[in-house]
Amino acid sequence: MMDKERLRDLAVVLDKEMRGAAEKSHEVAKLAEYQPLVKAIGRAKRMEIDTPEELPGISWWLSETDIRSFKNLELAISNFRWFLEGLDQIFPDAQG
Repeated sequence: MMDKERLRDLAVVLDKEMRGAAEKSHEVAKLAEYQPLVKAIGRAKRMEIDTPEELPGISWWLSETDIRSFKNLELAISNFRWFLEGLDQIFPDAQG
């Protein structure tokens, strides 16, 4: 079962980290406009996500941009993605 409250909390943290880093990086500013991510964050905040889903294209953002230089943002993306994709259910002991 999807932990909607945890996913909401992670979406709030991700949104905050992304907005802060967007002021320092053009690439993060573009990520903050990336619609699959924007929509997933919005739906998670409204607790509308019932089943795991993928976040298409996020691997490219992490590997091909300067986003990894913002460690808190990178962690926030990873944590949000982990729960969004339901990996917390598949590997319950792997994430703290």
